[in-house]
Amino acid sequence: MTVAGAVDLSTGDEFRTRLVDAFDDTAPTVVVDLSGVDFFGLIGLQVLLDVGAQVSATHGLRLVTGVRSVDRVLDVVGAVGSLERFVSVDAALADVRTKCDPPASPSANGASV
Repeated sequence: MTVAGAVDLSTGDEFRTRLVDAFDDTAPTVVVDLSGVDFFGLIGLQVLLDVGAQVSATHGLRLVTGVRSVDRVLDVVGAVGSLERFVSVDAALADVRTKCDPPASPSANGASV
């Protein structure tokens, strides 16, 4: 999911709706690219925390930040530990693949490969 522009009181409801809609049975993890956001208000943080808490038992949420408007809000309110942040979509997707890949199977001699 890519977000651009402002996430504020006037766009918060739409942000919530689209984020909730992004989660379904076929997408165990949603990557939200916030790198195009030029204003990120507390309503955006509240949406991320609320939706993240609602889906945490069944889905993953990864954030692509790296823009001051987003990182500053996350840092100031201390949401760093509760939301996984990445510097790029590729890094977030690599993390998803790493956590979803099955462990290596033992070789014929019983040693792990």
